Amino acid sequence: MTSSSTEAALASRRGAAGVGDGEESLARALLSVLPGLAHIRLEELGEARLLERVDEKYLLPVALCAELLQRASAGYRILSVGGQAVFRYSTLYLDTEERALYQAHQLGRPGRQKLRLRRYLDSGLGFLELKTRTRKGGTRKLREELSLARPGEAGFEGLLLPAFLSGAVQSRLQLPASQLAPALWTNFRRVTLVGTGVPERVTLDFGLEVALARGELSPSRTPERLPGGVCLLEVKRGGHRQSSLLRTLLREARVRPLSFSKYCVGLSLLSPELRKNRFLPQHRALRAHGHSS
Repeated sequence: MTSSSTEAALASRRGAAGVGDGEESLARALLSVLPGLAHIRLEELGEARLLERVDEKYLLPVALCAELLQRASAGYRILSVGGQAVFRYSTLYLDTEERALYQAHQLGRPGRQKLRLRRYLDSGLGFLELKTRTRKGGTRKLREELSLARPGEAGFEGLLLPAFLSGAVQSRLQLPASQLAPALWTNFRRVTLVGTGVPERVTLDFGLEVALARGELSPSRTPERLPGGVCLLEVKRGGHRQSSLLRTLLREARVRPLSFSKYCVGLSLLSPELRKNRFLPQHRALRAHGHSS
């Protein structure tokens, strides 16, 4: 299976309105499991926020994701805000014109970074997030809240690049902030689980859409939906030695971790001119799991 065939499958979804069959299936599967989970409020997260952590990501077909959630339900609580447990996210990634941050990931450079503006559409909150890969394979995240207008809408109008970047962010960036501009939009829905008695968070993302950003701070292009019927599950722990019920179940199901960056995979699918050999396994996995659901 080639990258071009994956890109063709993605292109066939261009302009699709509403919720895809895969997303509907996953939503139904999740809803069937969620009532059995205890709830946790945002203010109760505490150390489970895990701004410095070890991440592992898994790409799963819908049916297996629902089955594992059912088996692991006793070990997790579900994040709930105002009785709602499925949340909409809109994210704008920044990069240079030459896509220097993307190229650092393509080359597997230590200390590689991603800089993004993330909006929580259901609450109206927005954050600037700088993620840095540590030399030990972990992730360090610097997070700052943004003051945004028009809650519930995707977009970051009124922010002036790079003036709104704080000194703390600019001091940690590995390139001049003046070189950055909007590069890629992503939209998705997320369910968050929190480990019972251990500092662990599990996120389940689905309905992922991507669109190129040509320097604008508001989405102006119809997003393209990635192959449906796929759940991106990420286990976030405080350290390599920390136990995890879901990781154990995933290992028993012979599901292996897969490096998966929404920014890098999305940009590589939409930008034929970029080198992408590092992300071809993710292209193939998306296509395989999307068709198996």
